[in-house]
Amino acid sequence: MMSRFSFSRFASIWPWLLVAMTVVTMDWAARAAQPKAAQVTAVIKDVKLLPPQAPPHPAVVSETLASGTGLRTGVDSRAELTFPDLTITRLGANTVFSFNEGARELNLDNGAILVQVPKSGSAVKVSTAGFTCGVTGGTALCETNKGAPSKVMILEGSGHFCARGGGCVDIPAGEMVVMMPDGRYTQPLKFNVARVMETS
Repeated sequence: MMSRFSFSRFASIWPWLLVAMTVVTMDWAARAAQPKAAQVTAVIKDVKLLPPQAPPHPAVVSETLASGTGLRTGVDSRAELTFPDLTITRLGANTVFSFNEGARELNLDNGAILVQVPKSGSAVKVSTAGFTCGVTGGTALCETNKGAPSKVMILEGSGHFCARGGGCVDIPAGEMVVMMPDGRYTQPLKFNVARVMETS
């Protein structure tokens, strides 16, 4: 025998249904806010996009860089990318770069990038062959070149450095970690933030 519908029982569970619907909506919004594409906001000299299924072509300002598409700068060349959450990535000369949308991961194959993450934004991970570094609410400069020391410099905010061979260390603002080609790395060292910002 089918039980009669109880309005009082429905009224008692309605607030919990509303909470569940709100949580699902917030989760969908958070996923939608992931940086699915970046916009090229500055191009200086030789900058090329590297689509996965197409030949390289010169980048132009306002062009969209989709997840998985690479970007390469030449000698004395620079570029800037801006993501929907206002994370900014600036690429130095002779840099090869791409990003993955789901993990908020910037892949640095070679060269140097400056990453600026909004204070209220989610952490961004910079990934290289030798290390990964998470950047939270601030600005970091990451550099890696084959056969040369790599550097992670936290200008503001905080960072978390992890070597591929094992071991992690937190990096506060105004300090950096240097990694040798053989995988050895220093503990955080202080550096002159104002000097770096003036000269970089």
